[in-house]
Amino acid sequence: MFSLEGKNAFITGAAGGIGFAVAKRFRAAGANVAITDIVDSSEVAAEIGAHFIQVDVGSESSVKNGLARAEELLGTLDILVNNAGIGDVGTTLEETPAELMERITRINQWGVFHGLKHAPGYMNDGGSIINTSSLAAMIKMAGSGAYSATKAAVVSLTRMAALELGSRGIRV
Repeated sequence: MFSLEGKNAFITGAAGGIGFAVAKRFRAAGANVAITDIVDSSEVAAEIGAHFIQVDVGSESSVKNGLARAEELLGTLDILVNNAGIGDVGTTLEETPAELMERITRINQWGVFHGLKHAPGYMNDGGSIINTSSLAAMIKMAGSGAYSATKAAVVSLTRMAALELGSRGIRV
C-alpha cells in the first residue's frame, strides 16, 4: 500500500509485538531496517532481512551508540520509531514502589527522549519520527498511574519535537 524503497529505518523495541510488526511491514515496503531491543534478537531480525543492534533505550549512551551503528550499517536514517516500552500496571500510586516508577519512566519516557535527542543528528531532512504512546495517556484507570504518566509524557515530547524539528521537514 505504500513504498519505503531506499528508506532507512531504526526501530526500538522490535523483538516482538508492535515493533516487530512495524519492522516486518517496513521491510515488505522496501525499507532497510535496523531493529533494536535489550535482548539479543539477531534471529528475529534475520527472519525479515533486517539488522539487529542491541540497545537499552533507558541508557542515553546505548541509544546514541545504536544510532551510530545503524548509520554505519544503513546510511543516514529516514525513519525513527521510538517503540520500546513496558506496561507494568496494577498498583495504585500509593502502592507503587519508587523503583518500579523509575524503571517504567526510564524505559517509556526517557527512551523516547533519548531517541528524540540523538536521532535527528543521524537523520535526513524530510524524515519521520514515530513515537508509540497509548490511550492511557488520556484515559486514566486506577492502577496505571506510572504507565499513564509516562505515556502522557511521550505525547508532550512528541508535540515539542514536532515544533522543534519542523524547520528540517522532519515529521514527528
